[in-house]
Amino acid sequence: MIRFGRVCWLAQTSVFNQLPLGVLIKWGRNYLLLSSHLNILIMFFPYQRL
Repeated sequence: MIRFGRVCWLAQTSVFNQLPLGVLIKWGRNYLLLSSHLNILIMFFPYQRL
């Protein structure tokens, strides 16, 4: 939830307001997919090592 709050805070800055809404949505979706895949890899990595 802390990351999500930070992303929302970044979305309120002037730099992100200059971007088109579609680009912002696409970037946010890719970020969420990437972070979820990384969390899954981090969770399963210790089990593969055993």
